[in-house]
Amino acid sequence: VPDPDLLCSLDYFVKGNVQVLQDELIDETEHSFDVVVIIDALERIKDDHAFIRECHRVLRPHGRLIITSARKIGFGFGWNPLRSLLGLSWKRRKLVRSGYTTRDFFDVLKDGFDVPETVSYSSGFLELPGLVCEALANKVAGGAYNMPPKGADTEQFYHYTKLYAFGTLVYPFMLLFSKIDKAVLFVLPGRNIAAKTKRRVWRARRTPVLIDGRSIAEAALNTKIGTAAPF
Repeated sequence: VPDPDLLCSLDYFVKGNVQVLQDELIDETEHSFDVVVIIDALERIKDDHAFIRECHRVLRPHGRLIITSARKIGFGFGWNPLRSLLGLSWKRRKLVRSGYTTRDFFDVLKDGFDVPETVSYSSGFLELPGLVCEALANKVAGGAYNMPPKGADTEQFYHYTKLYAFGTLVYPFMLLFSKIDKAVLFVLPGRNIAAKTKRRVWRARRTPVLIDGRSIAEAALNTKIGTAAPF
C-alpha cells in the first residue's frame, strides 16, 4: 500500500504480507511475479515513473502489468467543484495527482512496457451516486474511513457498525446502477481508465531536445513561421 493509513483497512481483510511502500521500492526479488496489478494506487505515489520501474524489475520477462486509475478529464459536468463540495477532492483524499489521461499512461509506461490499448469504464451515471455514497459514508464514520484498528474502543466499533449497515443498505442500489451503466450507458465517457500492458526490455525513451534546450514542440509553437525572422 502507498501509505500507512491504508495498511490497517487492507490488513483487516488480507491474510498475508501487506507492506507499505518505502521510496517507491518493492521489497521483492527480481522476476518474482507473472502479473502485477495496481488498483487506484498510482495517483497516491509521488514518483510514479520510479514505481513503474520497480514493477518492471519484479516482473518476469513475459509478465504483464495491469493498472486502473481515475481518468483525468479537463472539462465536463463540473466534477471538480462537485468533488470539492462533497469534501472528496483529490487533494483532500491525500492523492498526489487527480488521475491519468491515456497520454499520461503511455508516458509513464513507455520505457519498459508495450500498451496495446487502454479502456475507460464507469460513466457519470454510476460515479455520481458513488460520490454521494462516499461522502455520506465519511459522515457516518466521522471522517475519512478505514477499518477500525486492533484494540479499537467501543465508540470506534459503534461508528463502523453504522458504516457497515449503511453499506449494506446502499449496495443493491449501486449494483443496479452498475448494471444499467454497463448495459445501456456504455457509450458515455468513462470516469476511470485501465491499461493491460506487456513487459519488454527496459529502454529509456527521452524526448529529443534542441541545442538551446527547447523541445521540438516548443520550437514549433514559438517559431514565427512565414516571416523573415531567423530560425
